[in-house]
Amino acid sequence: MTDTEEGRSNRTITIVLLVVAATVLLFWDVYVATNDVKDDTISEFLRDLSYDFWILPYLLMGVMGHLFWNRDEGSSRTFRPQVLVGSSVLVGLRDVVNAFVALPTHPYAPLVTGLIGFTVGAMFWPQARKAVDSTEDTEE
Repeated sequence: MTDTEEGRSNRTITIVLLVVAATVLLFWDVYVATNDVKDDTISEFLRDLSYDFWILPYLLMGVMGHLFWNRDEGSSRTFRPQVLVGSSVLVGLRDVVNAFVALPTHPYAPLVTGLIGFTVGAMFWPQARKAVDSTEDTEE
């Protein structure tokens, strides 16, 4: 198997795994959303957890910034793992302290840490923008 064939095979496996995982999570979330138990959906669990562990929205949105805010070719934004690791450690240290000493939390804290994570992910862990063929078919 050549590198190209192996790459296509790996991509197919990745797509299948993502579709299966998303489908299972979707069906589970619909199932628990329709029962009588309160606060048992995935989104409710993650929401509640994010107030105590700011690292959760920080990392999730950091990945979103990485995936969806791409850099142009020739951009000065480059991968800087020291910024990613350092900022994650700082947010994580806050969570460790919070585990032992209840720190006050503002209702918007997960949103703010998520927005900071998105910005850090986009600025210090950028992906190169995929080239898109912009030629359009014209009718003659």
